[in-house]
Amino acid sequence: MQFKGGAAVVNSVIVYLESEMGEIIQQASLVGNARFRFEGLDRAPYVVRAKAPGYRDATYRVDLRLMPTASAMLTLYAETQDTPGGPAGLGSTEPTVTVGTLLVPESAQQEFAKGEESLNQNALPEALGHFEKAVEIYPEYYQAYLSLGTVYMDQAKWAEAEKALKRSLEINDKFAPGYTALGALYNRQGKPAEAQPLLERSVELEPQSWQAHFELAQTLLLENRTAEAEPHLGRAHELKPEFPLVHFLLGKISLAKRDLVTARTEFQHFLDLAPDHPLAAPVRQKVADLDKALAAKP
Repeated sequence: MQFKGGAAVVNSVIVYLESEMGEIIQQASLVGNARFRFEGLDRAPYVVRAKAPGYRDATYRVDLRLMPTASAMLTLYAETQDTPGGPAGLGSTEPTVTVGTLLVPESAQQEFAKGEESLNQNALPEALGHFEKAVEIYPEYYQAYLSLGTVYMDQAKWAEAEKALKRSLEINDKFAPGYTALGALYNRQGKPAEAQPLLERSVELEPQSWQAHFELAQTLLLENRTAEAEPHLGRAHELKPEFPLVHFLLGKISLAKRDLVTARTEFQHFLDLAPDHPLAAPVRQKVADLDKALAAKP
């Protein structure tokens, strides 16, 4: 953030992250030319808008469907100062933005975007090829290594997945999604001791990540530490209410506690959210069994 004209120190700056429809997704309050960061975003188009008293707004449009990360230097011009390039004495009717240089080359970003598109079509071999090209073009592309690792996980290629995810974290040791993915990999392999420190680190770095809380809960359940797992499941549910597997696990926990009413409720929530899930058939049977058991109670 930088300012042209106006006060030497700007004490009140608000940066909004908006959807294309103008809905405010996140916001940050800053003093002066402080840095700001928005995290935990879906892959979608956004508008970053900065406001400060006495300055014209600055905006920056970014499409995270085309790139995993973006950076920008927003320049706010004082209301009385001419905008460079505008007619003298008139300023500009449009806010001015100076966009920072993206570290990831455009060709690597394009390969990454193609990989994401292939993933959306469940074309794993094609996605793998694009992600491999992306890291070949830009070897420090830690987000692409994350995507490589998740594709390998989907193919049950555990060694390749572990290598890619570890490489992602070698490049950026503060990349929370990398810790979450590697922890999830170890969960799938039944290695909770390896998963736990990674997932705890992910929660520390990104406490608003429902995936990190959910995976950490799974780790703790693998170690039969139900009481410690429940708060993380609850937090995952707060952050992602429509995620069905949270209800499935809460149902299993309630069943183990002999709380049949709560178990039945959680299993039904799971079915409402994911009627076609591979677990739906056995869960329906479990709900039917619980209905019989509850009906038989005096």
